[in-house]
Amino acid sequence: MRGYLYLYFYRDYKKAIIDFNASDVLTPNFVDAPQGHSVNYWRGIAYIGLNDYEKALDFFTKHIGIELKTLTEDWIEPSAFLYLGIAQYELGQLEMAEVNFNKMLLYNKGLSADANYYLATVYKDKNEKQKALTYIKKAIANYEAGHFRSRHYVEEIRQVYMEQLIALQEEIKRL
Repeated sequence: MRGYLYLYFYRDYKKAIIDFNASDVLTPNFVDAPQGHSVNYWRGIAYIGLNDYEKALDFFTKHIGIELKTLTEDWIEPSAFLYLGIAQYELGQLEMAEVNFNKMLLYNKGLSADANYYLATVYKDKNEKQKALTYIKKAIANYEAGHFRSRHYVEEIRQVYMEQLIALQEEIKRL
């Protein structure tokens, strides 16, 4: 729990990781799940916050892999695919990022300003202007309908805002 507080309330990613790592020492052979997600999920988010995308990729891959041992993919928290996609995007793995952003949309019934925003960035980077415009329009519509990641009291890690969506839309139009 303390690691979660460091992560979201203090944005002290290094202390959060130390606490998440300590849970592995305290409970060997068991994956702890503070706030309903595995410590691997939380470590992945902390590494996103540190811009260490290789480690974020490792922990989200580990999180999803462990979950798939007992669940089907549609039971996994969709945001795990979003954050995995963000790590892949930042590492230049556009094809894999696209796959995971689409999984976020699939398991979230197509409603995610975040996944649509990141898909628009992927298509912009691939010089696919029409696809990029389609997805940024969906992102804006989803955002206006309240379908974006947010938390009470604190900002979500990599939270998207309408200003970003509009700026990306304008950038895509200039391509």
